Amino acid sequence: MARTSIGITAALTIALAGAAALPAAAERGGHRGAGHSFDFSQVDADGNGAATRDELIAQATARIGEIDTDGDGMLSREEIVAAMPDRPGSALRNPFGSDRAERRADRMLTFFGATEEGAVAISEIAERRTDALLARADADSDGALSEDEIETARERFASRDRRGHHGSDGSRGDRDRF
Repeated sequence: MARTSIGITAALTIALAGAAALPAAAERGGHRGAGHSFDFSQVDADGNGAATRDELIAQATARIGEIDTDGDGMLSREEIVAAMPDRPGSALRNPFGSDRAERRADRMLTFFGATEEGAVAISEIAERRTDALLARADADSDGALSEDEIETARERFASRDRRGHHGSDGSRGDRDRF
């Protein structure tokens, strides 16, 4: 998978992080560790103690869908930019450059394989973010997350955040970066 944040757990980051809970955990700024807002009982729809891939995708799809203002099942550049948090002072820091949210939206659209119309399917984002989450957090490789695995991921990502989003070797890690 491309080396770019989970975030997220997209999550798309910050906007999509809120939109997709853990599968799309927030990018820099609002990110407070994987699973910070993960409500296990809400995601584990059948109550069997495991958040399966299908349950995670369903949750991510519903949350990301909240920013789909025209309800077409696709996210346009405009919808993505509108969902990203304002960065106070960004125009003052670089009044001649492009907006950071616009650049991030463009990178996201490229990463997720936007259509010719410049939009990406919510289902594609939800599936890829969920698969990235499972690849990082599913310690027993059973295709689902237990509460213990979520807690372990939360601790690991919180530790990473204290290191400034870098790995112990100073690398940027294996996160999807937008």
